[in-house]
Amino acid sequence: MSSLSRRAVFSQAWPIIVGQAFVPLVGIIDVAVIGRTGDAGALAGVALGATVINLVFWTFGFLRMGVTGITA
Repeated sequence: MSSLSRRAVFSQAWPIIVGQAFVPLVGIIDVAVIGRTGDAGALAGVALGATVINLVFWTFGFLRMGVTGITA
């Protein structure tokens, strides 16, 4: 793969790379915001919800990434 084609691929791929990097940050930010309230029950609920969402997101991530190329 030449340098030009790598650059072209990266220019198309960087938005999804950035998007994938920010998915776990949503749960971290939610936990940080709720953690400032001091309510342990709410914090536990948000942490559990973020864990479940991340598990589902990454479990079915193969499907999303695999089908994107076919549908494009």
